[in-house]
Amino acid sequence: MDRRRGGGRRGPGGRGLGFWLALVLCFPAALGAQSIRGRTLESGTGRPVEGAQVSLVAADGKVVAEAISGREGAFQLLARVGGRYTLRASHLAYLTVTSQPFDLPDGEELLVDLALTTAPIPMDPLTITARRVDPRIGSTIEGFYARAKMAGEGLGFGRVVRRIDPEVTSSSTVRDVLRWLEPPNRGESISQRSPGCLVIYWNGELVLSADQAQEWLDTQASFFEGMEYYRNPYDAPLAFREIPIYLQDQVSCSVLALWPKTGYFGEPPPNLLPPQERFSASAYFYRLDGKMAPAPGAGVEVAGHVGIRPNLAVGLHVRTTRHQVPASVVRRTLEILEDPPFVMTQGRRPFTLWVVGAEGRLTLREREAVRPIFAGRFDVARRALSLVANRFGHPAETVSSFGAGLGLAAGIEALYRGKWAITGVVNYDWWDFEPYPELEKAWYTTKATWRGFGVRVGVGYALGR
Repeated sequence: MDRRRGGGRRGPGGRGLGFWLALVLCFPAALGAQSIRGRTLESGTGRPVEGAQVSLVAADGKVVAEAISGREGAFQLLARVGGRYTLRASHLAYLTVTSQPFDLPDGEELLVDLALTTAPIPMDPLTITARRVDPRIGSTIEGFYARAKMAGEGLGFGRVVRRIDPEVTSSSTVRDVLRWLEPPNRGESISQRSPGCLVIYWNGELVLSADQAQEWLDTQASFFEGMEYYRNPYDAPLAFREIPIYLQDQVSCSVLALWPKTGYFGEPPPNLLPPQERFSASAYFYRLDGKMAPAPGAGVEVAGHVGIRPNLAVGLHVRTTRHQVPASVVRRTLEILEDPPFVMTQGRRPFTLWVVGAEGRLTLREREAVRPIFAGRFDVARRALSLVANRFGHPAETVSSFGAGLGLAAGIEALYRGKWAITGVVNYDWWDFEPYPELEKAWYTTKATWRGFGVRVGVGYALGR
């Protein structure tokens, strides 16, 4: 007897359009849903019960999924969202049982045994035997094999190839495989394909360096157990949706996950962070306080750093700032001296500060595009003050002295494509200067301890990777 109802159009194989629509709507759940897998067993004997209807019931009483147990009593249920649920099982030959409420977290798979009985027995019908994260959403080799099985069944949104598939065996490098996996644009042949914005994962780890990503694309395809390609991050499992710093300005990139053969690479290669080997130039605004200190001034600083750890770098810097010493400060000093060698002039006098130093810099949240930086400095400085000599012609003469100082700095660094960086930093310094020899007297000294406060804004460029 033909029991089909309705006169709507039917798709391939005689199935209704509603069936195919329901199947398509289930595909997203196959990638990231929470699931329950188990068996229906006869209480007391442990024999599997075939044909039992098992329902997954939400906290509000709605049935969110149903399944019929198979020959071995096996069943599987998928939930679109995590939450608190109960299981209900019914069979013509057994009493209907309802389990105690249990939690099903996001991305987790529950393995259960559900006991059915022909008579009421005071026991809990549900036994949770294990919990685990669904491998299909994980960045592990087990997840790769699970997704490869799904792809073989026509499920999922990505392309998954293994080492024995023709896309791999007929290609020389990963880049050649990618030309087969990426759908070509209209009118473009496979040989003309070139990867665009692409995020690469190696053995489940995000590749953080653009140069290292290019190296993996040029690696021999035969070195890998398999590869996964997703046209955009929304098609990829949750574990493959992170964006490296050098692609932060891209809205949506394709994802390529590479799974190396065991033993082919020995120890995993270092996953290089955005380079800290940088050359930078900054505009500098500086204020000094202390005996005979000049007014605030401005200048430039150039620096170079070399990374010694993923978040630690050391470097050298050179800075010069130009200031003016108020006329009142110069006059007060010269009035103290007997027979001063310089003339009390009107107006400010030019002052220059040269600084050369070493720096250790610590970067926090080094995998992010905008990250805080902290630094400690040791500096050597030369201060130079221009005065007018007290002799014929009044020629200008420069008096100078050397000093040493310590400083602390803190700021923000914003990276662009992992190569360029914009920094904004504030720093506080302590200086100890020797006296000006020309102004030194037995009853008066120009030796000084100064405090400095500076703000610098600059641009840096990565020299390596």
